Amino acid sequence: MNRFSMGSPAVAAFCFRWIVLTFLAAEAYALQDPWSYRLRLENRSGGKIEIVSGGKTAALGAVVVPANSVNTKGYRDSGRSPRGEVIATAANGLHIKVAQNTSDPDFPDGRGVLFSILPRELGLVGESYQSYKDTSSSIITDISAGTTIFAEEAPFVGSKVFIELDSRLKPLPRDYRPQEGDFIVIEMVPPSKKARAIEFENRFGGQVKVVYGGRSKKVVAVVYKPVMGTGRFDGSIYVGQSRVRANHHGVIDVSTVPRADKPFDGVKDNRGGFQIVPACHAMDEEMLKAREGGTQWMVIGPPNATDPPIDGTAPLFRGYIRPGDRVECRIDGGSWEPLPELYGKLDAAFSPMDLMAYFKGKGIDRTVRSGLTHLRIVLQGGP
Repeated sequence: MNRFSMGSPAVAAFCFRWIVLTFLAAEAYALQDPWSYRLRLENRSGGKIEIVSGGKTAALGAVVVPANSVNTKGYRDSGRSPRGEVIATAANGLHIKVAQNTSDPDFPDGRGVLFSILPRELGLVGESYQSYKDTSSSIITDISAGTTIFAEEAPFVGSKVFIELDSRLKPLPRDYRPQEGDFIVIEMVPPSKKARAIEFENRFGGQVKVVYGGRSKKVVAVVYKPVMGTGRFDGSIYVGQSRVRANHHGVIDVSTVPRADKPFDGVKDNRGGFQIVPACHAMDEEMLKAREGGTQWMVIGPPNATDPPIDGTAPLFRGYIRPGDRVECRIDGGSWEPLPELYGKLDAAFSPMDLMAYFKGKGIDRTVRSGLTHLRIVLQGGP
């Protein structure tokens, strides 16, 4: 009999060895601490993208197209973010700030000089978003949107970025321009106090509380304007329903739709979601809708009038939230449940009448009296 037939000892030994090695590889990949690790990327075609945790290294993917420039026209809130850091983390991209552009008169606070790390989908379809129009400043990877470095291994806003030279880490210089062959390292440093979740009372004056280990809570903000509707926010198709899509200095972006291949499939708009923004950012010119009746935005601010702004501060806009974090809601103050699956611009999506109509369409007879009363972001890797 052929010694490599299905029933042979050689094949059995090979299968056993394959199973053991696969198990060990999975064990090696498991993060020692999901709040503390390094991402390492080689900026060249085929360059490795790796994660280093607990002294172990695992491959996550590879670079398809390297960056060779920077984008001097970062989105408005990038001008208020520190340089040398990850300033935005999302299911469809990471933004890193190199320097400050102070030459644009339309941006009195300046705007960020950035380069970006993008998932394969944006390289395949050539999509363009306001925050990274210049493709030469983008590192296109073979990693799918909403996975690994664009999800559970995504760096927090505020993670430091370095260039590796001769096995030593050097902070990004202000005049940095990505060069082919550069090794870029992102350092994830855990906050001094890890958290389990962040809860929002969806009403004017409602409290925003961070939930730490042991269920202790602390009020970190109050609601100036509750969210009542959904809108067509780009990128919502890349993360999945009831998940955080993005976090930066001035936004928490939430998806209410399942994953989809395209924003519009010729029949319906597959996008849907809402945003949570700090009060200062809500005063920016492009945020006029958020402060003047747009129901798709929750606006929050500091608990006391004399407190400093919360823009760019932990735990809401720095250091805690990642794309893919689960978002739950309470309707009429009931039990926590996933957000409804809602598409497009629906101005009263979370009102009692619209929610009852939504459940009726799902074949569920449910009475709703107050609407969506609470939101909760469940943080990945929480204590």
